[in-house]
Amino acid sequence: MGARSSHETYLQLGDGSSPQVYATVGAVTDLSGPGLHVDMADVTSLADTCRRKIPAIRGAVKATIKMLYDPDDATHEDLLDALAGKSVQAFLVSWPDFSNSVAATIVLVTDVLTTGAAHGWCTGRPVRFHTTGTLPASTPQVAEGVTYFARRTGADTLTLHPTNADAVAGTNAINFTADTTPALHTLLSSEAWTFSAFVADMKTRAAVGAALEADLELEVTDSVTT
Repeated sequence: MGARSSHETYLQLGDGSSPQVYATVGAVTDLSGPGLHVDMADVTSLADTCRRKIPAIRGAVKATIKMLYDPDDATHEDLLDALAGKSVQAFLVSWPDFSNSVAATIVLVTDVLTTGAAHGWCTGRPVRFHTTGTLPASTPQVAEGVTYFARRTGADTLTLHPTNADAVAGTNAINFTADTTPALHTLLSSEAWTFSAFVADMKTRAAVGAALEADLELEVTDSVTT
């Protein structure tokens, strides 16, 4: 997986629950990895005239991430704690390729959206609202092209929130008040990778007149899923 530099690309940290709740750590300015590699086993025998190798164990490789850093942010402090404690954490990296869609119906009384199939999203996933009909009335008014954050309430239900922090806390859900075209709405989810890793290295730096950044090396401990 090659390098990525993007707007609205987020590094998120899971809380260890099942399913995970992902809090946004920060905006990613550059990303290389994670990836996969295959170790080769040497099976050369004394009778061979050249060395022979076969594929053996497949493993993940590290991810290198540059992100905006705020030393007063509690979630950023969690990264330092993970580095000091050498603990494996659940990570999610999402970027704004909103190509995955699922039909959604709004329950006005509860502000819950019911999807036509299991959505497979954890709390904190960036999503967008799309309709081929009329946008439902809501407070704040939901709009096309705006990124919201899902709070998982079930395998096929969720609420929408204006920020990741709101989704994690279960606060300030979008309040839907009227819907004249309920059969025409879809939710678009961001593309994302999820993986487990420990923080192998973390350095902070700042250019003159620029925001503070952190360089992270995450040693991936299992396969990457999308």
